Amino acid sequence: MLLINKVYNLINSGQIVGVIILAFLYISYHIVDRLPQNDLADFIRQLLSLNYFYAIPPTIVMLITIYWANRQKKLYEEKIAHLLEVRKRLMHSNDGDGKQALRKHRTSGINRTEIENDC
Repeated sequence: MLLINKVYNLINSGQIVGVIILAFLYISYHIVDRLPQNDLADFIRQLLSLNYFYAIPPTIVMLITIYWANRQKKLYEEKIAHLLEVRKRLMHSNDGDGKQALRKHRTSGINRTEIENDC
């Protein structure tokens, strides 16, 4: 049941790559599990002799690149959100250090994570 929930969460979060990898591992397990021990070596030898086998390393590199790009995007979005909070605190603080809170301020509207009315 836990595995089904994890797969469902992967699909709903838009990370279809994880589901594809999981399906590949599942199919690979069943192929290895059902083949007799002496036929497994012949099957692997035939698999390595096929031309499409050489598409696997570029596919793995592509998957790693997609994962890394998504991770970097998430990191940048977190950093932007943090900087927006710091900016908001600096512009609107009134903690007795001589800074005055801005009465009216308009954001640039460039960043979609900016709050529409942050004053």
